[in-house]
Amino acid sequence: LSGETVNVAEFGASPSASAATNTTAFTDSVAALPATGGTIIVPERGTYNHNGITLKAGVKFVCASRAGTILHNAGTGPNITLPALSNRVTVENCSLTGEGTSTHGIHIIDSVWFVAREPTILSWGQNSAGIRFDTVNNPSGNGAYFGAVYSPDINGQSGTGSIGMQFVGVAGANAHDVFGGSIRNTVTGAYLQQAGEVKFHGTEFSGNTLGIRTGTAAFN
Repeated sequence: LSGETVNVAEFGASPSASAATNTTAFTDSVAALPATGGTIIVPERGTYNHNGITLKAGVKFVCASRAGTILHNAGTGPNITLPALSNRVTVENCSLTGEGTSTHGIHIIDSVWFVAREPTILSWGQNSAGIRFDTVNNPSGNGAYFGAVYSPDINGQSGTGSIGMQFVGVAGANAHDVFGGSIRNTVTGAYLQQAGEVKFHGTEFSGNTLGIRTGTAAFN
């Protein structure tokens, strides 16, 4: 990652600001980083209402407090999106919530080397996933070749159709690891849909209607 760091507060983001103001601030913070990326800091505890955050390649997105810094999606799309080929992105220490009209908590689209450290995802849209890896359309055929999620706290309070983690891709082309943490109270804890290899290392599944659903993925 680039050594450059930006603070979203310098662009107008605040727990007291409107969703529109915070959305613009997040967008401007991402745009302020060079093409090589850098670090974005969300510095305060509190709830930041917004309408969706889109990151780009090389970004490390860090919240001040896992328990106290909440990114609440008031929009109709994902809370955090990595568009196609947004490679080498890290999301760290953030709590995500959303409306019933929003979709995924974090949506990773055809990106290589994505890491989430200690994400807390407490609500997201119905018939959507807390974290979704989409790895179908990368021209290289690799999609999100490596995805690692450390100590997730994914609690499906969003109601019907909720999926904790969903992996969609070209079978055999991708490798994903989930280390510890928990996936709770969803309809489907993890949906492995043509996902290549997915490994759960001590992850707790509890209160889910179905723990793990498989398509053509291998898992252990």
